[in-house]
Amino acid sequence: SINQMGGVFYDDSSQCYFVCSHNPAAVFIINRVSGQIDKIMTDADGNRLQLCINIEKDLHNNLWLLTDNHVYIYNRNTGKFVLFPTPNNGTKATFRDMLHDEEGNYWFAPYNDRLFYYNSVQRKFTVPKDSSLRRIRNVTGINSVGNKGEILIGSFGEAIYSYNLFTGKKVNYYNEKGEVAYSALFLINDIGKNANGTLWVATTSGGVFMYNPGMPFEKAFTGFDMKAGFTNNNILSLCSDDDTTLWLLSGNGLSAMNTEGKFLFDLKDELPFNFTSYTSDNIFPHDIFFSSQNKELLVGVGGGLLIHSVKQKDRVASFPIVITNTKASGET
Repeated sequence: SINQMGGVFYDDSSQCYFVCSHNPAAVFIINRVSGQIDKIMTDADGNRLQLCINIEKDLHNNLWLLTDNHVYIYNRNTGKFVLFPTPNNGTKATFRDMLHDEEGNYWFAPYNDRLFYYNSVQRKFTVPKDSSLRRIRNVTGINSVGNKGEILIGSFGEAIYSYNLFTGKKVNYYNEKGEVAYSALFLINDIGKNANGTLWVATTSGGVFMYNPGMPFEKAFTGFDMKAGFTNNNILSLCSDDDTTLWLLSGNGLSAMNTEGKFLFDLKDELPFNFTSYTSDNIFPHDIFFSSQNKELLVGVGGGLLIHSVKQKDRVASFPIVITNTKASGET
């Protein structure tokens, strides 16, 4: 069975969980304090929502809902989603991700349309410095590289791109120079950021890649996959805790690695779902989320929300061992 749940999010301001659902098309808002659950199926104007995909937060603490055909801003006072008109005019776009960049402008990443760039000063959608960005299709992820004016744009079936907001320079990462490992970067599922701002890329067949900004082309990405101990190379989504653990979602369930690239453990034996609960259509993301405030890992699965409490036992401690003496058959 296909996982009909989309992205999940915890909003510190309202103390609510947000859970997106493709079918039925709705957003479930769960108050963590009272336990009240609201099922939102229409926008502020009473129009039905279509395939709810992701909840994102911008730099001003605004929440955004990405759906199959529209983008909305959430009004915390009214509990309503207000339409934010986009160039596709309501046609199918499948908005997977968005970014509020350092210049205060917005990028919207639709799988079934072109990359949309909104200039906040001009208050309209415009063309970025490098107009070729508008030709990127099947965009699956977009994220910023620290505070360096650089963003990464991932697609499903093309490549991954680095773009400098200030200079307008774009770099395409693909197999042009014979880097065999980069072939997996054609099929991007998600781009996440760890606690220190490093970007990590989840792929369909190559595990995960760490981005090394400023390095030469052939060293720009470092890959980690089943050769490094992973139990699955198909990573649907990833997120970071507030320390050094990266959480990975695959068709098998949840697993963890550290930011040094070491695979830590699988959680599949501890979770109440079998592997079919996590399988997904590649078009729709299933973004997982770590709540730093509550130390909880959130996953949309099995027709609802899975909350995994991340306690100290989930952290694998490392201790240096110094051998000071050995004994064999009673002799030192």
